[in-house]
Amino acid sequence: MNIIESSHKLLEWFSENSSFNLEDSYKTLLPGHISETPEADKASILAALEELIINGVLKKADIGQEVKLAGGKTKTVNKTYYILVRTLNSFNQTIQISPITSMVVYEILKQYSDATNNKDILPNVLQLSENDILTALTILKESTKIANNK
Repeated sequence: MNIIESSHKLLEWFSENSSFNLEDSYKTLLPGHISETPEADKASILAALEELIINGVLKKADIGQEVKLAGGKTKTVNKTYYILVRTLNSFNQTIQISPITSMVVYEILKQYSDATNNKDILPNVLQLSENDILTALTILKESTKIANNK
């Protein structure tokens, strides 16, 4: 598993959870994932978590917990938690879109508009909004699901 794949899994995780602990949450993060290199996968997840910290999405906190040992002795063990700074929906990214990209987004929406006879989704190609791009991506995502099920 590479860092991009790990980042994607973590963003899915944080869309529903506000914190993550590798020991407690690893199997839930990757349900049904069988790996020949589980330690490398964990390292990839840790690297992705560090990237999310660098980008201001997460903070890291270590919490000490007392663990009882044989003979009645106790030992403090640190557990590391990664906590969202704020909900994922409140983070924005700024991107610039080339005219060619704008035209491709418009063409996707135009083809869908023609197929569904819905002219309301046609954007101004010179002033694309996030909603226009999200609509085009949703159309592609759904058409890919349909194509894969055939």
